[in-house]
Amino acid sequence: MENPQYLRLQPSKAVVARMAATIFAGFVQQGQLREDNEDDLAERAVTLAIKLANRADALVTTDEEFAQQDTGSSFLVG
Repeated sequence: MENPQYLRLQPSKAVVARMAATIFAGFVQQGQLREDNEDDLAERAVTLAIKLANRADALVTTDEEFAQQDTGSSFLVG
């Protein structure tokens, strides 16, 4: 029996890992997973998850980022 592996991911990495798992599950559900492409699909899922996380970071202002802005108002413009 192999030794178990334990991970302790930082919160942002844990979010990306969960996103990648969801994307990978989509590949599996679509029947794209084969024995010869598992690593490629895993890499693709992580790459897409990172791309989505970066895009969300660029488009969404967090509460902390908003509080640091000198807008003179606490009204959120949508």
